[in-house]
Amino acid sequence: MRHILACLVLALLIPGCNKDIVEAVPYSVKGQVTNSATGEPVVGATIWIDNQMAGTTDSEGRYQKAVSHTLHPVEIRFEAPGFVGATFSFPSDAEPESGSRVYHLDVELRRFTRAPATP
Repeated sequence: MRHILACLVLALLIPGCNKDIVEAVPYSVKGQVTNSATGEPVVGATIWIDNQMAGTTDSEGRYQKAVSHTLHPVEIRFEAPGFVGATFSFPSDAEPESGSRVYHLDVELRRFTRAPATP
């Protein structure tokens, strides 16, 4: 245990070694994914954070995911069968809850419609 604490102290004191510690601060983003036309929840929508699958929405279209808030924006994408996907930049597209590290991002997905076939 002392060895771990000593390593952490050294990492904070040596310039350049604490870059990852400073950049990766745990936050979470939560919200609800709904159908833009009906307002109904989109159940099972897939959530991608920086091109890695992070999970799906629950039976009410709600989600909450941990996100490392870095010096660079994080891309969050929502996809569901029959819907056009939507991509957002975290944290700029999300609203922080007062006094917390939780950001709120509600998402409306638009139904995919095909163009009529040409004869």
